[in-house]
Amino acid sequence: MFLFEGCNVDRNEVKYSERAPAYLVLGLAFWLGATPYLGIVHDARLYVVMALHWLNPERYVNDIWFSGGGQDQWSIFSPILASAISAFGVDVATQGFYLLSGLTFVAGSWAMSSALMRNSGKWLAVLVLVSYPLCYSPVGMFYVREGFVTSRGFAIGLSLIAISMVCRRQVALGFLIHGMALALHPIMSLAPFAVSILLAVGRLVRTKLLTVGIAILLGGFIAGGIDWIPKMSGQWLSLVRESPLIFIDRWVVSEAKDILTPFGVLALAARFGAPKTRTLHSCGIVVGGLALAVSLVSVHIPVVLFLQAQFWRSLWFVQVLALVGAVDLVLRYLVRSRSSARLPIMLGILVIVGLGDVGRWVALGSVAILILKPRWMERLRVISDIYIHQRVALLMCGLIGVMLVPSFLIQLTLAPSPIEHSEIAYELVWGLMRTGGYGVLPLVIWWSILRMSNIIIITSLAIGMLVIAFRISDTRSNELRILEATYGRSSSEGLFGGMIPPGSVVYWPHNQERVWFELGTAGYASAVHCSGQVFSEQRVLVLLSRFKRIVASTDKAILSEPYSDISARVDGIITNEYLIGKGINPNSLVSYDASEFSADGIAVVCSDNSLDYVVGTHVSSWGSAYVTRVKDRTPGLAPKTYYLYRCAEIRNSTPIAVVGK
Repeated sequence: MFLFEGCNVDRNEVKYSERAPAYLVLGLAFWLGATPYLGIVHDARLYVVMALHWLNPERYVNDIWFSGGGQDQWSIFSPILASAISAFGVDVATQGFYLLSGLTFVAGSWAMSSALMRNSGKWLAVLVLVSYPLCYSPVGMFYVREGFVTSRGFAIGLSLIAISMVCRRQVALGFLIHGMALALHPIMSLAPFAVSILLAVGRLVRTKLLTVGIAILLGGFIAGGIDWIPKMSGQWLSLVRESPLIFIDRWVVSEAKDILTPFGVLALAARFGAPKTRTLHSCGIVVGGLALAVSLVSVHIPVVLFLQAQFWRSLWFVQVLALVGAVDLVLRYLVRSRSSARLPIMLGILVIVGLGDVGRWVALGSVAILILKPRWMERLRVISDIYIHQRVALLMCGLIGVMLVPSFLIQLTLAPSPIEHSEIAYELVWGLMRTGGYGVLPLVIWWSILRMSNIIIITSLAIGMLVIAFRISDTRSNELRILEATYGRSSSEGLFGGMIPPGSVVYWPHNQERVWFELGTAGYASAVHCSGQVFSEQRVLVLLSRFKRIVASTDKAILSEPYSDISARVDGIITNEYLIGKGINPNSLVSYDASEFSADGIAVVCSDNSLDYVVGTHVSSWGSAYVTRVKDRTPGLAPKTYYLYRCAEIRNSTPIAVVGK
């Protein structure tokens, strides 16, 4: 028999409220406002190209990203996104999946909050979860909510739904949904899955499972230490070690306060929170702490499997649990409690969570609740709901205005050109929606709706906010919108009008997105290709070789060599000392891409037999016999001239570079 002593929620305990639809609409509005659509940027580029590769593998088979196997072999997301792209096109499909990920996260926030909290408090937790920014990674790389299409967003939302089902004793359904999340993104779904397993067994079995798990992890490190299982080494290790997303020791040291803050909140929730949720919070601490510890030990014993698993990403779940726990503690001890322990516990909450960003929300929320809770507030209940709503709205708008005015005045002063009066109001509303008033706005909306009885007014407010949020959710620049509208067209309709056969390898400096999505073919080397270095040694080493060749294209010594000697001379010239002198970190692949490509060195780059075409913005000084001049006349974009170099012809004619002679 399963024992849910720590998450014992009766499935009939959470009653349906007539306000539920309005709150869900508000949740989506807050998500849209706080998570604007950024376009096909960041990791969305990789997810889209993997989907396109699934649709047309012959086009992208020569791309270095798929060297040694693509990451989509571990996920079912690519064929799902590919089906949508096939039906609706790249631009529409990616925007649609962005909205679907938002709906999934809102649903997950509601399911989890409903399972852990009763009455109206769960809706406050939902509004905070969908509006407060939670960053769980080094260098601000990953957020719990992301404004672009990835499988992470769906895996997170489904994991929250799954663990809520386990808490409601619907174990089979919960683990079925966990399976869906794991199939979409195993790394992001692992921590909630592990917590659900611990919740679904008795205390004795739970202890045994933890003991076995720790023993397996220790055994893995011991086996790696004596080389029984693969351990990262050599140049691959040197290059990956520069990635802050894999070797997290520097991040943990510099951001220890922020990393430990959610654990402090969970410790409070496990001690003082609702009895039925205390084991859940305890399991969250254990799983999250163990995952972080494994990632830290992997810095010193770089077992490949453990590095690839990136266990530290479990911190997203720790942060979500902590935020829900913080809401529960605030409501329990600052609003409903009348015990003598109210003040000490309140101070403890503020001290612990005040160590990090989550503390800002708790502090503001606590102050606001204390302001709104005095006894004279009871007398206001005889006044109409609308009047109370207006009074509170005016009060909080004034408070938020005072908070925003200083920074806004600074922005006005530093603005390169005068801002129109109509734009001032727009910027104020924009900033409020983006930040959620640092937690104040969700609190005000929740408190106001809680005291309103007219469902028509509540629904109108929710729909109005959703319309506003939807209108401002697309933050792409006009140029990016135009470019993304062209993505996925046939190559004959593209910029080079079918001059580049599908499957060709193209180097277009700092424009890898256009190679993949506009030209519809394989790329050569770019910063985007530097992602996921931990998953393929072969790809990393080939990418390093290509980047060195690109850097060599600017070197006068190599440009003076006969063409037949170029390839042999690249490694001899591009030494670590040479790279450092150029301002390039030899062990950081991303820093290579920052170097400028020289058209005069086109022969150096084209000496690589795997490269078919190069797109540049200048014609080479050694002649134009092997280049086609193309004018980009895309409507809405400034006209620009590009030069398409045909590398096969350059190699066959064995040109002699003239620069440096």
